[in-house]
Amino acid sequence: MLFRSTKLKVKFFSGIRWQMLRYFLLSILLALAGVILLVLFAYVLSGLEFFDSPAFYIFIFLAAVLLFLGFFFWLSRGIIRDFEEISRSLALIAAGDLKHRVPVNGGDELGRLAENVNRMTARLESSITAERQARQTKDELVTSVSHDLRTPLTSILGYLDLIENDRYRDEVELRYYIQIVYAKAGRLKQMIEDLFEYTSLHGGSIRLNITPLNLGELLNQLVVEMQPLLDQAGVACRISPPEEKILLPADGDKLVRVFENLLVNAVQY
Repeated sequence: MLFRSTKLKVKFFSGIRWQMLRYFLLSILLALAGVILLVLFAYVLSGLEFFDSPAFYIFIFLAAVLLFLGFFFWLSRGIIRDFEEISRSLALIAAGDLKHRVPVNGGDELGRLAENVNRMTARLESSITAERQARQTKDELVTSVSHDLRTPLTSILGYLDLIENDRYRDEVELRYYIQIVYAKAGRLKQMIEDLFEYTSLHGGSIRLNITPLNLGELLNQLVVEMQPLLDQAGVACRISPPEEKILLPADGDKLVRVFENLLVNAVQY
């Protein structure tokens, strides 16, 4: 309790109120000293006759007021300068300059105010930067998923074109084409759901479903599903996986989208 009381006294005597009180009393003393000097100077110049004149008292009063104000403003110029600096800094921050920091001059109330303003500005800048990055990431995700939607749609249209023009050998191959179209439509539906999910996420983070995958089987299946698109473009795609299985932990749906985009870009360009 004694330590806390001592700490409060120290803060009070180092604060603006104590400084202003000090400047006020010191200005009175300096003004009084100045008036005494003026009286002595007047006595030396004109003797006692000047003291009997009413103008003497008016002169002394005006001199005391002017001296007090002059000394007070001169002594408190540092506090006024700090106020003006904080005001200018707040104007710059309000105008959007979040890199600006208020100079901290001392440990009084103005110094603590400057520190609090700087902390607030730093947090605001960090929050705006994080929000801008989150918006940019979300826009990139939406653009990427929108681009990925074209790949299964192109494959679906390719197989439907084969079915529409009776370009299949028998009913077994027709059912196989229909199965592929159904699988592609399901993947397209999942991508659309992912797109809505991404747009609702704060920060645009992606949740991955990591499972062991056989890369050779995945690529072979993908090439079979993309065959109509490859045939239409006159492009041949050959997969030569090694005899041993290539297992890797990955999200199957996301990895398929990567290789689908590679194949589509290879066909187009």
